[in-house]
Amino acid sequence: MDCEDLPLNISRETYQDSQLIAKLRNLITRRTIKMLDDESKSDPQKYNTWYTTFQGFLTEGAHLDHDNKEAIMKLLRFSADFTDKPVDLISLEQYAAKMLKGQTEIFFAAGPNREAALASPFYEPFKETDIPVLVVTSQLDEFCLTSSEQHRGMKFVNVEQAQMEEIRKQLGLEGGDKQVESKLPEEDVSNFCIWLKDTLSTKVSKVQISKRLTGAPAIAVGQMSSSMLMMMQMLQASGQLPQEGAPEMPKDFTLEINAAHPTIVNLNIMRKADPALAKEVGLTFLDQVLLSSNIPLDIHEAAERSQSVLEKYLDESLAHAEAGVGGDQGPVKEATFSPITKEDTTEEPTQKTTESQGSESILKQARKDIRGGRDKGKKVYREYTVTGEERPHKDQ
Repeated sequence: MDCEDLPLNISRETYQDSQLIAKLRNLITRRTIKMLDDESKSDPQKYNTWYTTFQGFLTEGAHLDHDNKEAIMKLLRFSADFTDKPVDLISLEQYAAKMLKGQTEIFFAAGPNREAALASPFYEPFKETDIPVLVVTSQLDEFCLTSSEQHRGMKFVNVEQAQMEEIRKQLGLEGGDKQVESKLPEEDVSNFCIWLKDTLSTKVSKVQISKRLTGAPAIAVGQMSSSMLMMMQMLQASGQLPQEGAPEMPKDFTLEINAAHPTIVNLNIMRKADPALAKEVGLTFLDQVLLSSNIPLDIHEAAERSQSVLEKYLDESLAHAEAGVGGDQGPVKEATFSPITKEDTTEEPTQKTTESQGSESILKQARKDIRGGRDKGKKVYREYTVTGEERPHKDQ
């Protein structure tokens, strides 16, 4: 653009903060917004292609430029659950045209990608309705919608915080009173919720029966959305948040459980039969719930718990297999046992047994090796075969 006199600073590199510069900035911004708006109407496909590259600048402008906020919000584009293809983008005005009668809120589901957002257990109640839902795959977009709070009187609501019962009543949708029939004994519901809350007390402050879940076993609900928690974790890890006075990761989640899900029913049975194992399984179960809810957690602790539960499961499986060897499978002709360890590569003598005794000795030796290796903190590499012929020794 041409201007007769631009006030520059002493270094002649930047403009002075003057009334003339402010007027020029507002004029250029409004003209640019109008040009983009006209382009989005005349050639939507071309605009959407451009938008996928430069959407970050518009999202930042919608958050920072309060004078032109409404105009910039019209330029934003999102995917939605009712679009035919994931690449199809719509505006907020197009979403408003799909809203149900009486709907005053814009619902959105957030996730790292479209598939993850629509597979979220929080989106589950919306599948049974015609309520349109935006799909947000950028944390910057979610931050913009959350901070904007509303657009033309329509409030932005994350499906994680949506109260489905109230929404159904407000829109007059059927199925509001329909609940999944609980498969937990009525006398166990209260005791199970208390036990689960005490077991998960480090991260869960409340356990309640969910009224919105049908397929997922449970969800974790907090004051902040999962994406905001992940963003806060990244900022803390990168040192962009001060170490002193930095907000801690929340530990007061509300756990909503599906009383009809087999996992919940079996966990209730296990807490009576084996309380110690049930506690370990309960902690592992919470890890899975946090992961499915896209809530950040300590990966190392979760991995150790999963490994411990897996080892106990394998021990029990081997014990059952040992007790049932030769019962239904018929006699075993001959068994060959060829052990190999990482430290010892010398060839060991071949041990042969016949009938079911050979298989029993193999399973006993396998369990002994697994437990011995785990106690010593070493990985044991062995090969066990049940066959009618000898098998040559293999070095690893």
